[in-house]
Amino acid sequence: MQKLYFFLLWTLFVNGVESFEKEYFVSLDGSDDWDGTSPLPDYPGTDVGPWRTIDHAIQKLRTIRPSKPGFEDTATLYILAGTYYQASTIDLNARDSFLNIVAYNNDEVSISGGYPLDLNWQKQGNVLSTRFVGSCAEAFFGSQRLLPARSPNTDWGWNRNVAQGPYNVITDLLVETDSCQRDSHAYSQSCPEEDKNGFVFTDEISEDWEFLDQTEILIFHSWIAEYVKIANISNVNGRNEVMFQHPLKHAPIGNFAGSSGWRFLIFNNLALLDIPGEYVCLEEDGEVQFSYIAPDDAEEGHPILSNLEIILRISNSKHINVRGINFEHTSSGGNDGYNYGNQAAVKIINTDDVIIEDCEFSHTGMIGLYFRNSSRVSIQNNVFFDLGYNGVMLQFTNEDNIMDNVLIKNNYFDGCGISQFWQPACVYVGGSNNISVVNNEITNTPYMGMAVRGLMLHGDKYWSDNGVLEPSREDYVFHVEFNYIHDFGNGILSDFGAVYIGVHNVSCDSLVEEDIRKFCYTYIHVYNNLIHDSRAFNNDANFLYSDSSSCQNTFENNIMYGAGLSPLYHHCGLDNVSKNNIIHRTSGEDSVDHLWAGCEKSHTGRLQSYSNYKNIYFLDNAEGLECGRRWDRFYDDAPSFYNNLYWSQQVGDETKAMFPDEMTWDEWVLIGNDSFSVWADPLFLDPASGQYLLKENSPAWDLGIEQIRLDNFGIQSSEFTKYSFWTKQGKH
Repeated sequence: MQKLYFFLLWTLFVNGVESFEKEYFVSLDGSDDWDGTSPLPDYPGTDVGPWRTIDHAIQKLRTIRPSKPGFEDTATLYILAGTYYQASTIDLNARDSFLNIVAYNNDEVSISGGYPLDLNWQKQGNVLSTRFVGSCAEAFFGSQRLLPARSPNTDWGWNRNVAQGPYNVITDLLVETDSCQRDSHAYSQSCPEEDKNGFVFTDEISEDWEFLDQTEILIFHSWIAEYVKIANISNVNGRNEVMFQHPLKHAPIGNFAGSSGWRFLIFNNLALLDIPGEYVCLEEDGEVQFSYIAPDDAEEGHPILSNLEIILRISNSKHINVRGINFEHTSSGGNDGYNYGNQAAVKIINTDDVIIEDCEFSHTGMIGLYFRNSSRVSIQNNVFFDLGYNGVMLQFTNEDNIMDNVLIKNNYFDGCGISQFWQPACVYVGGSNNISVVNNEITNTPYMGMAVRGLMLHGDKYWSDNGVLEPSREDYVFHVEFNYIHDFGNGILSDFGAVYIGVHNVSCDSLVEEDIRKFCYTYIHVYNNLIHDSRAFNNDANFLYSDSSSCQNTFENNIMYGAGLSPLYHHCGLDNVSKNNIIHRTSGEDSVDHLWAGCEKSHTGRLQSYSNYKNIYFLDNAEGLECGRRWDRFYDDAPSFYNNLYWSQQVGDETKAMFPDEMTWDEWVLIGNDSFSVWADPLFLDPASGQYLLKENSPAWDLGIEQIRLDNFGIQSSEFTKYSFWTKQGKH
């Protein structure tokens, strides 16, 4: 009933307002002395015509409409073509309810949180420099993010990641102990707090550099990389040591030896400014010294320096519709670390009945679109690219809040976590009920494609209390369906998934079973997604990954192939299910190492139960493959495998010792594993070209395996204006 109400209310709002809505207009050629009732000054000598600024328009609408507008007071503010540079955040509240903000005639309309540096420039070689009063922030030129001058250099260009290789390598630790050694290649070790303060380098930094205290270093851990500023460098007992202004927040250097690769990057020093697309921003005595080298093939224009951390903030409102607007050029405010909406191009809190449609979010310092404590939200047909951190973020970490009835559909995400590296995702969702992420395309991230995280309130009795015996789609809290997630990770961070699941606010790994059953049941249905090619720097480039003892996750009808580590990973937790998926282990150097992964033998205190059935494991070959990780538990709290179909195109692979405990296929099933499973060709139509259509005589049918739908992955809407423009520009 709740979801029917959601749909009916939506239909009424979207289709019913046209009969009595009032229209107003903003234009760069307008005047705030006019009345805003016409897109053009149609009547010379009168005040009829568009307003000039968005801020003025909002204030005027507050005087025109009642202080508590209702459905009958619905107004549409049309914004005409052009770029509107906002000097301050646009704030909407309860007085602005029942408002549509729309691009006029589908024109290209951008609201920028930055300002053009249209100043006098001094040129020395290919470096342009200027000074002005202000502060430093992210910078852009045309459609490209400018890269803070970097060492070592990288192949920079449009929508690239600032942390892509190559890298500098830490020479030594400030302090070594028995449990912390520089020559370690282990996944992790225990290093002292002193190693949060700096490290030993070879010759990558020079004491001759000016403004050394404004030079930044990016330190890589495993699933995080963090920025620090240099305090000083010195030579101590023949070692070059760099010290930080503040200790590292995440971990000491060396804690993640193998997964960090001991990597670091240097940013923002004039000594490093040497390739097109780089810039340096320095602050001195209230002024900014800004220098850059124009990108290759740059058109005429000026750099844009970010200014606002938030362009549009909506709070305590309702019935807001934003359509066709580009939001760009926001600042991170110099912040680093986990971010929960303090910096977001559009931030919406305590607001119900919101539509964000056919918009573009790009060139952000942090988050693109952020929601908290809101209900009945539709985010459809938008483009997200060149985003500093997360693309869309729904936060639900307080049981006194709500976050429900959300639809994120037909959006294109290309380039998230471009400059911020605390576990970034293109889509990060939490919520209490009916959260749907459907038919999106996600690519080009340094970490996960999508995260489902937050407070999980329902407990293990949620289904039984509601009389659910065989759950259907509507019985799940989260619906992750028909998405196309590909080419993610980019070899930058480690330990992630295309879809990553984890409970927030509690550590389920350390809870007793009674509390796990109260706080760690997620009710997530990951259904009919297409996923391929995941690349970590070192480890755990997974596809579907329920982590940290999260429970009641169902992976169903997904297709996975290409580079990666483990397609199906239930990292501890109860009542997890992987069923009716197709895993195609393609040939190649980066082909998957494991078909499934679970709870480690070393974690004897963590609970595990999961079922793995009616899956097809199709191998081009089994070279170097271990079906399960040798350090996982397959006997105590054993997972349940049955009715699976295995096959390799390489003759004789079934005799390889690739199953747990180095068993062959025959040995594996002989002792009772994988009951009723078979080793047989599934008879796909053409798996090499992605046509995973089962033929009529496939042995899969006898196992109860169902055909996976193949025609509905990713973006489907032919009326997706922003995406159509995107593809016509050759950006996709």
